[in-house]
Amino acid sequence: MDSSMQSRVRAEEVRHDEGKIKVLHAWIERLCDPQENLCAVLNKNLAQRLDGSLVGDCNDPEIHRRVGSVSLKGITSLDELEILEEESDDQEVDGPVNIRKLDDTIFEGNYDNGVPHGYFRHLNDFGDLEFFGCFFRGTLVGLCWKSLPGGGFLISRSWDFSDSNMIYLYPDCRTGLVGSFQGCELKAAQPCEVMSCARTVADSVPVPLMSRPSGDIYSFDPASPAVFCRAPSLPDPYESLFVEVKPSQIKDAGEGLFAKINIDVGTVISFYNGVRVRSGHDWEKPTPYKMVLDETSDIDLPENMTSLENYRATLGHKVCHCFEPNCETDVFFHPRFGLIRCIATIDNIKAGEEILINYGYNLSYAPTWYKVAWAKHQKVVRGLPDWKTALFMNNIQLGSRRESWLSDYNA
Repeated sequence: MDSSMQSRVRAEEVRHDEGKIKVLHAWIERLCDPQENLCAVLNKNLAQRLDGSLVGDCNDPEIHRRVGSVSLKGITSLDELEILEEESDDQEVDGPVNIRKLDDTIFEGNYDNGVPHGYFRHLNDFGDLEFFGCFFRGTLVGLCWKSLPGGGFLISRSWDFSDSNMIYLYPDCRTGLVGSFQGCELKAAQPCEVMSCARTVADSVPVPLMSRPSGDIYSFDPASPAVFCRAPSLPDPYESLFVEVKPSQIKDAGEGLFAKINIDVGTVISFYNGVRVRSGHDWEKPTPYKMVLDETSDIDLPENMTSLENYRATLGHKVCHCFEPNCETDVFFHPRFGLIRCIATIDNIKAGEEILINYGYNLSYAPTWYKVAWAKHQKVVRGLPDWKTALFMNNIQLGSRRESWLSDYNA
């Protein structure tokens, strides 16, 4: 079964089997569950079923299956292991390992005379799956898994996730890209979808069976001040399932983002791409679309890319503001754009409903429209007589109606 995994993963004629897709989804939930010592369960009695015939592909130079070591520090190659052994005084590990740290880091596995042998799983302190895979005396068996910030998964035949026939699963674990990756960086891949699943490694682990990849070819395309997007009209296949742009229902808001289907709470539905800039530092042309990315960086969308005529590779910048939102933003690692923001639901949303987030501007330099919206919201929640009273009580001054957003921002 495992020796033919490549052809099975890219099977051209796989029948859709919703029952098996549910089995796969249940497995993925278990894979990321920190409460269970998953590897202890999987490694039990595995020795009787695990043998060298399951390895396969170990002589293919493009597929990296042999490892030197597997530990909390990461996975090393055989060459790296030789260097580390010369510099380290660590004792050889033998038998099962189950490390659970106070910061919620988890590391499980099994060694045979110091060599990785059996299943290994590493969850970091954010709950992301750093690695899951099975080894036969230091050689990867079947496929290994890795999750990315925001909810996507990489599935590969190489322990370093560099593979010409690799799967990326979007957060719904139904939509995917199959093609060539170098680590987390997408080289060239096409859209496909999960049709079913098959079990590997002595029938112990489900893996997705994908439809035949087809359509547009996607590649790594991070935004930069020089070139924001090489293919600005190429939509994201996952985002296109959930949202569309239409005139907003909010007065004078222009365009907004709307749900195309009924969406459950906790679903990533859209992406917010932008040029990465240092937090607290403007680049040449800051815009009202600037958003915090992480502790050290912001992302911003050039004003000439706000129109759908010029840019539709992501649609998150079209979402409108509300102080009672149905969505929020989060960090997301996208295989095409790198580390960006995403929009995720915090309520169940019906088809046709407008997607709304709280922009969360600092009132001291927020644009005038935001200050007025905030004041009107305070009138409702606090029972103030009018919105101007809310502004007065919080010592907030309005800018001139003639001032642009940038004038307010730079004031």
